[in-house]
Amino acid sequence: MITGNTDGTYTIEGVLVGNKYTKRYISWSGEAVAQTNVPEVTPNSTLDEDLTGLTFTRGQLQDKGDYFYLRDNSYRCLLLYLVDDEADLQYSRPGGTSRVLRLEFLVPWETDYHEGIPEGIYVMVPRNPDTSMDKDKIVPGGAVAGLPNVFEAWKMAGSWYYEMIDGQWTETYARIDQGTITVTRGEDGSHTITYDLTDCQSPAKKITGTTELDNIEIR
Repeated sequence: MITGNTDGTYTIEGVLVGNKYTKRYISWSGEAVAQTNVPEVTPNSTLDEDLTGLTFTRGQLQDKGDYFYLRDNSYRCLLLYLVDDEADLQYSRPGGTSRVLRLEFLVPWETDYHEGIPEGIYVMVPRNPDTSMDKDKIVPGGAVAGLPNVFEAWKMAGSWYYEMIDGQWTETYARIDQGTITVTRGEDGSHTITYDLTDCQSPAKKITGTTELDNIEIR
């Protein structure tokens, strides 16, 4: 029998009977501490409100080639980091203190990434429940949704928004799941990049804005 006491403790009393019918009377009183063995789940987005009007001052573009190993020259994957002035872009991933919008574009195989991102509207390609992407959707004009449950910058893939202090992620980040990215180019080679995106929550939070860059750093 379990009894709740007025001081918040519990008393447990009972009788145990052995295989030779020996009875053992037990009694215990004390504080019961609730515990769970269910592991804590790290969310793929921590946004509690929409992020609208986001603009950035710098960009770095990288060529990921046949990132999905289709081996048919049907597409090329370009990785773009949009960051603030304070970001450190001397390596393949941003460092320093900055907001970061990480975007992956699917462009024609023959694209020379030194010339920037081709004009167009890029539609986010959704991931399957097992995080894979259908081969017939890995085509130019797509953008790659963020890979779930990967929170280290050196492992991450697809499109994410996150904030850093001294190169370390803060608790503000979001895996991008749906939306469009529109790229227009000026005659001088400049880029205007408009993003109308949502994260993976339900209901989803918006990540929107426009960034204009005269130059994108090529890595």
